[in-house]
Amino acid sequence: MASPLLPASQGIRCVDGGSTNPAMVSGVCEFSGSGNPTGVITPNQAVDGYADTTNGFYWIATGNTPSNWALVNNGSPIVMTANVTVSLAAINANPVTIVPAVSGHTLTPIFWKIIIAGTLGGSGTFTLQDTNSSPVNIMSATYAAQGNFLAMGTGFTFYSSEGATLSGVTYGAGMCAALTTGQGIQVAKMSSLTTITGYQVIVDYIVK
Repeated sequence: MASPLLPASQGIRCVDGGSTNPAMVSGVCEFSGSGNPTGVITPNQAVDGYADTTNGFYWIATGNTPSNWALVNNGSPIVMTANVTVSLAAINANPVTIVPAVSGHTLTPIFWKIIIAGTLGGSGTFTLQDTNSSPVNIMSATYAAQGNFLAMGTGFTFYSSEGATLSGVTYGAGMCAALTTGQGIQVAKMSSLTTITGYQVIVDYIVK
């Protein structure tokens, strides 16, 4: 990434501010790492860059302190996609986070796709929600609804566009609306589900 403000001839030196490997690109330090750099990585100058290699976000420094990082959106919301397979053991034990929180920012889910694999047994409603202690629900599918999906064939897929018309599938307040600021997206714990192999969960969401 080139900078018209700080050409390489000025001799700006990249310094490793943490568990990163900064490189000089046209006078700008390009950092990389996992997660949000705010409060963690110290930029050398405004316009330094940071790539979150785990979640696919990119940040630009607005100054030279750890608090001076801004999520890049080029004036428009950032649309991201999560594609996560959730196992039976995981979902019966705890809520499973499929989209990590972005500190100081809000996620808005705009599309979901769920593929059920295996033979359904036991009981439990499948729920997508945010990770807040009082979670905002995005969607839910009753056990009966999931059974109806699987009756159509193993690996049956259902989409958000079908949710409003499928019996047993409901949208929560978080569908196409802002979730709790600074929270991610999770599949709620189910506890009593049996025999199913798992769920493939795909969510498109906007970061603001």
